[in-house]
Amino acid sequence: MERRDAVIVGGGPAGSTLARALVAAGASVAVFDKRAFPRDKTCAGWITPPVVANLALDLEDYARSRVLQPIHGFRVARMARRRCTTITARRR
Repeated sequence: MERRDAVIVGGGPAGSTLARALVAAGASVAVFDKRAFPRDKTCAGWITPPVVANLALDLEDYARSRVLQPIHGFRVARMARRRCTTITARRR
């Protein structure tokens, strides 16, 4: 029987983030999920600048196998309402 320091059920954003942190701290971790990976994300794979920084992603490497398209803004509205709010990303 294999032994692990932690077993995480669910490899979504929370489970995979926890697994990464535990592994970085030296733990032996197993992640179980009922679906196969990689899988489509409902957010279309969008990651924010803080996520990029937190995961220490190399964006050039990331873009080699994924679409990396900057988002400069988006529009949001409440269901059954005509009024939309436009949000423009701040440029750094």
